[in-house]
Amino acid sequence: MGWTGCHGLLWLVVFQTLKCTTVVSKENDEKPRRVAIIGGGIGGSFAAKYLADYDVSSCSLDSVVLFDPTLDDDIEEPHANDSLQGGRVASVTLKDGTVVELGASVAYSGNRLLVEMIEGDPESLTMGKPFHPGLGKQTMLDDRYNISEWRNGLGVYNGNGEWPLIAAGPDDDHTKWQLFVRYNLDLLRIKRATNKALESFEQIYSLLDSMDPSTFFRSPDALWQEVGLWEYALQSFDQLLDSLWISKSTPLWRSFLPYQGSLREELLTAVNLCNYNQANSKLNGLAGMVSFIPTTGKLFSVVGGNNQLISSALRQADNVHDGACKSGDFVNHVKKAVTTVISDFEGMELWSGEENLGHFDTVILAAPLQHSGISFYIHSHVDAAILQDMPLNLVAHNEDVEEDATRPHFYTSPLPLSAKLQYTQVVTTVVSNATLQLEYFSLSDINTPRSLYVTERGKQLHGITAITQVTPDGVYKMFSSDRLSENDLSAMFGSGNIVEAVKVWGGRKGGATPNYNGGGNASIASKFLLYESGQGIEEGPALYYINAIEAAVSCMELSAIGAKSVAKLVAKRLKLIEYSSPGEHEEL
Repeated sequence: MGWTGCHGLLWLVVFQTLKCTTVVSKENDEKPRRVAIIGGGIGGSFAAKYLADYDVSSCSLDSVVLFDPTLDDDIEEPHANDSLQGGRVASVTLKDGTVVELGASVAYSGNRLLVEMIEGDPESLTMGKPFHPGLGKQTMLDDRYNISEWRNGLGVYNGNGEWPLIAAGPDDDHTKWQLFVRYNLDLLRIKRATNKALESFEQIYSLLDSMDPSTFFRSPDALWQEVGLWEYALQSFDQLLDSLWISKSTPLWRSFLPYQGSLREELLTAVNLCNYNQANSKLNGLAGMVSFIPTTGKLFSVVGGNNQLISSALRQADNVHDGACKSGDFVNHVKKAVTTVISDFEGMELWSGEENLGHFDTVILAAPLQHSGISFYIHSHVDAAILQDMPLNLVAHNEDVEEDATRPHFYTSPLPLSAKLQYTQVVTTVVSNATLQLEYFSLSDINTPRSLYVTERGKQLHGITAITQVTPDGVYKMFSSDRLSENDLSAMFGSGNIVEAVKVWGGRKGGATPNYNGGGNASIASKFLLYESGQGIEEGPALYYINAIEAAVSCMELSAIGAKSVAKLVAKRLKLIEYSSPGEHEEL
C-alpha cells in the first residue's frame, strides 16, 4: 500500500478538535523541538547524525525519534540481522558467524560521507576488502581460507552456454588487462567520461558543507543542475553512450581481431542489471555513470556487515549531542510502522494504526513515498474535526506574493512521475553447502570466475542477474527478479544446497531501486520539502523527504547526500545554524 490521497480530497470524521494556535518564533517559544524520522536505513540514520551535528551550538532539539518497524518477514532466515536495517543495507549471519551482505555489498573509496561516518567510529567500523565482510573486526575471511581457494575475476553469461566475457585471471591487474584488450577504445571513452562526471559529482561535498544560502537546495534537480550533471539524468544511458561513441555492437574492423567484444552489450549491461535490474535503455545517463564510478577507485565493505553503518550513525548522533548538550540519549528508536501523519498549525501527529505515536515539529520521511504505506492528512480549515488529504510537493502560501484572500490556501505542484512509479523488484538468495554446477553453465574448473553476471538474454533465459562466490566452502549469493524455485537452485548448485536467506526487497510493498524509465520526466524529483503548515512562518511544522534524491540515481552514498541535504534544510528552518538570507536555490 503506497501513499493514499492522490485522487482528490478524502474527508474523514475524527474524534478530536484542533487547537488553532499560531506558531510563534523560536525566541518566544520555549517548547522543546522534536523531530521524527520515518525509516531507519542509511538516509534516516545519517539524517539523525547530521541533525545532532547542526544542533551542537544551540542545543535546541529535545530529541529525534526514529520510527522503523524492522520487518522480519522480508528475510526468511532465523539468523538474519534485523536491527535497524533500511533501504539498501541488510546482511545475514550464518551459523558459523560468516556475514553475507544481502543488498548494497560494496562502497567506493570516494564515497566521502560513508568514509567520514566510518572514520568517526574507528572502534566499531573497519573498512575491509569488497565481498569479504568477514566475521568481525579481528577475524577476516582471508584468515580462514588459503588464498588459492578463492576464485577471481568476473564473467558475463549470455545463456545457452555462451560466455562473451570471462576475465578470471590470477589477480585484479590481469583482469583489468583482459578487459582492456577486449574493449580497448570504448573502455577508454567510458572511463574518460566517468572521470569527468566524477569531478562534477565531487563538487557536491563542498556545497553540502557550505552555509552559503545558495547551497540550501530545495530539490535534488537543483543540486544536479548546480554541479553540471542534470543533463545526464534527462537522457537514457543508451543515449549517453551514443553521444560518447560507445559502439552498440563489436565494430566491423575489430571483429577480425581475436578476443574482441561489445562493452555496451556485455559489461555495461551486466553491471546495470546487477546494480539496478534495469537495462541500459531503461536507466538514465546519470545512474549509468554512477554505476561505473567505482571502477575509478578502490572498493570496500564494512567488516562484519554494512548494516553497522546504521547503528553507528545513531550512536555517533547520541555521543555528539550529549557531549555538547548533555542530552543523554538523543535518538530514540521506536519499532513501530507509521501509518498516518496528520498536520495542524502546531505540529504533526504520527499514528501507527490506532496508536498515537506523538506530536512533532518536523517529520522527515526516509522511505520511498509510493511504498511507505502512509496516509498524509491535514485538518480542514473549515472544520477542525475533519481531515483532508495533505497537499504534497510544496508549499503553503507563495512567499514571493503578498497574501491574497482570493488565492487558494495551498500552492502545490503535482507529484512527479518518480514519486509514483513502482520500484524494480530484486530478490537476494543465499545458499550454503553449494557446488556450482559447471556443466549447467558450460564452464570448466579452470576458467570459472568468482562473479557471474548476465546479458539481457542471459537474464531472460535463467532469471538471475548475478551470482557471487561468498566463501570457497560453498556459500553463494544470487540476485534475481523473482524467487528462485528449488529446481532452479538444484540445477545451479546441486541438490544438497541449503537456502540460508531469501530477501525480497521492499517485501510486498515495493522493490529495490527506482524505475528510471529511461530518464526524461521520470528523473524529475519531488521537492525535499513536501509540505509546510500554511501559516507562512518558516518554523511551522513541515514534512521533508530524503528519498527525493533517488529520482535520478540511488546508492548508499546518495542516501547519505539526501540525508545531509534535508538535515541542512531542517536545521535552517529550526534555526539550529546561522546563515545569511535569502537566496536559497529555487527548484527547477
